[in-house]
Amino acid sequence: ISQTGALSSLTVNRVEGVSLKGKPVIYGNIMVVSYCINGEFFIIDISDINNPKLIGSSKVGSSIDVATVTDNFILIPMRNEGLIMLEKN
Repeated sequence: ISQTGALSSLTVNRVEGVSLKGKPVIYGNIMVVSYCINGEFFIIDISDINNPKLIGSSKVGSSIDVATVTDNFILIPMRNEGLIMLEKN
């Protein structure tokens, strides 16, 4: 982006049918978005950055925090209630 370039001219690649809110974490071809206000998270395949795909989502009904993604797991803290641990395939 040049100093003269406007942010309004940037391309935004949206996930079809999903309104994403929250804090994203990217690890390889996976993006996890955690929305702490309503306890919802989204897992998105960004291997084709021009056509991101929703892999899964869940609303856990508890306040969650920012996810951590490793080679084998997606970890989502649930504040004082524990930890969601999803194994990656």
